[in-house]
Amino acid sequence: MGPTPQPPESSGSYARAVNRPAGVAGPSPRVSVVVPTYQRRGLVVEAVDSILAQTEPDFEVLVVDDGSTDGTSDLLRERYGAEPRVRTIHQPNGGTASARNRGLGEARAPWTAFLDSDDLWTADHLERQLAFAAAHPGSDLIACDVRYHGPWDRKETTIFSRRSWRAPDSLDAMLDGAWALPSGMLLRTQVGQAVGFSTAYRYSEDTEFLFRFNARGHRLVANPDVLALWRRHHGGPHAPQKIDQTHEMACEHLQMLEAFAHRARPGSRVHYQIARHRAVLLVNQGRWSEARPHLWRWWRSRPDSTRALRHLLRSLVARR
Repeated sequence: MGPTPQPPESSGSYARAVNRPAGVAGPSPRVSVVVPTYQRRGLVVEAVDSILAQTEPDFEVLVVDDGSTDGTSDLLRERYGAEPRVRTIHQPNGGTASARNRGLGEARAPWTAFLDSDDLWTADHLERQLAFAAAHPGSDLIACDVRYHGPWDRKETTIFSRRSWRAPDSLDAMLDGAWALPSGMLLRTQVGQAVGFSTAYRYSEDTEFLFRFNARGHRLVANPDVLALWRRHHGGPHAPQKIDQTHEMACEHLQMLEAFAHRARPGSRVHYQIARHRAVLLVNQGRWSEARPHLWRWWRSRPDSTRALRHLLRSLVARR
């Protein structure tokens, strides 16, 4: 079921101060764009091209190559060496959280936007996100809607249109399963540097960040505009797409829920969420009899869930 969850403040290494590199001077841009990448040579240039096509021109791009061995850094320097807004940073492999922290640490703008190297932005992404932030001056993070792109097996077209989705704008929302995609996030840089991403989480560092972001009282506002594309791909043997790591992600999410459950308000659905994640983990391991009580709790809380009912019925006839 995964390691025992640690208290949030001691669960990993967060963003640290990084000295400005030599040769980076001039006025600060309006927004810094951080692109963490690992073994995405065939995709990252398309992501960067979608940034350079923005209608908002005042930005810097920090591509953090997290120890790729497929020639990513060489390709980026060759392709964008003459583009002063793009800088490639190569570091030893430390995981996505480490790469995000490195980018945050070197960001020069008051706002930082994230684009995962296998996703894309619409041409007006930065312009409309910055305008939305200006219209909501008390916000620390703007999360826009994101369209599914590629061979997804989903009826919904965007993440906000999912029946179960809700804005991750409070700790209670996070305890009820709320989330957002990093490629749709515009974050106040100083807040991001203070909160940071925990390197203890390899697959769900963005969700864990939102837990602590909300626990510290920061404000997220959801922007309903669809301004990014979440691409579905197979990733390759050396860097599979995170969404395919279902068991690992469920383990990490269960750790987060258990770590913050004591902060839940009366009536919170956190215990339903914990039961659901425990059930999924046990089902994935074929431990049907152990999963059964958690499946009962999941189905009683969500009797319209065909997945919960299907697993529950199977658990009743399974031999173990």
